[in-house]
Amino acid sequence: METRTVYLEPGKIEVRTETLPELQPNQLLVKTHQASVCGSERYFYRGITVRPEDDARGEPDASLKEAYAYPMGPLGHEGGGIVEEIGSAVNLYLGGGKVSVGDRVGSLIYPTYTDYWVTDPSHVQPISDGVSFDVGCLYEPLGCAAWAALHMGVTPGDWVAVN
Repeated sequence: METRTVYLEPGKIEVRTETLPELQPNQLLVKTHQASVCGSERYFYRGITVRPEDDARGEPDASLKEAYAYPMGPLGHEGGGIVEEIGSAVNLYLGGGKVSVGDRVGSLIYPTYTDYWVTDPSHVQPISDGVSFDVGCLYEPLGCAAWAALHMGVTPGDWVAVN
């Protein structure tokens, strides 16, 4: 099966057609419903691959430069889709409950800038009944925001600015 994927270089976005890997017994095939742009991908598009605080000190972390080689891709980790096929060994989702064909899932890992992607069931979060598909596709960025809120030292009654 072929799918479109997205790669980027500074100032350039490229859509490629690639063949998906064969579905393994412990994997899922997901059809993309929605994919959001992460703030880090905006930096990568601008060619920024070093943390600003390291660059400001004149001590860029060499491991970061090596980890973010261009072209980058396939991209997209804030999104979700519908389970189209499940591998023969997939019978339980690690977080509890069964994963079935037709289930709506939010992605926790790359690549959602595709028509379809193959992934491990632990890399998706089932979207509960009563949660809209578009909102459920925001589980990954919501998790980042919730983690930040829990660890930033704010207590009930504090005033905060949200940007």
